[in-house]
Amino acid sequence: MHAPTRVTLQERGAVGTLTRTAVSHIGFTVPDVDDAADFYGRTVGLTIQDNLAGGGLRLGWGFGHHVLDLFEGPKGLAYYGFEVRDVDGIDGIAKRLVAAGHEVTELDPTVVDNAVGAPSGISVLDPDGTPVHFHGPVHRQGENAADPGRRPIKFQHTTLGTDNVVAMVSFFVDTVGFRISDQLDDGKFAWLRSDRDHHTLAVVENGHPGDLDHYSYDLAEWEDFKSWCDRLTDLG
Repeated sequence: MHAPTRVTLQERGAVGTLTRTAVSHIGFTVPDVDDAADFYGRTVGLTIQDNLAGGGLRLGWGFGHHVLDLFEGPKGLAYYGFEVRDVDGIDGIAKRLVAAGHEVTELDPTVVDNAVGAPSGISVLDPDGTPVHFHGPVHRQGENAADPGRRPIKFQHTTLGTDNVVAMVSFFVDTVGFRISDQLDDGKFAWLRSDRDHHTLAVVENGHPGDLDHYSYDLAEWEDFKSWCDRLTDLG
């Protein structure tokens, strides 16, 4: 039996440029928007903050920047976003993306609800063709504001499925400015950071480019896991 070959994912270019960039929102397409909104309300505590075009719904903590946009369609990932608080952050990201040959467009300002000052942002396609948003500071007063035993304190990270981890890591590390926190020995799973958290984005090779493997919420402390296990059991 041969030992598995170790693959070390490389860090080059703009690696580590971002240190104050956090996950902010995510968008899904779902077969039934109302059912999905009901699910996230019952299980996670998200509330409807706005109506979107085509019967879509915007969910969040009730105030502050939203967390989740839902649109009708086959189950899938519509887009995902990051709040950039680094000095020269958005401008720097845009310049590096353009220099690397990526098409950058201005982000629809309605995506950046509860902006600090005038809303600003950019949108670009990641290597798998999914739009990723980078936008300026937003108000987050809806986080850490309710019973942590019944509601998470914040949206914490996104994990993407892909058929090319190397390309995705190169895009986010070498061009955008994330850093690798950890990886599996075979290079098929990588965790990337852009702030003090261990990771704000992860990428796993599952053979499905443009896939959402999972996305995660933070709880306040370990004791809250018991409350959540009981709560989810009660919900069935």
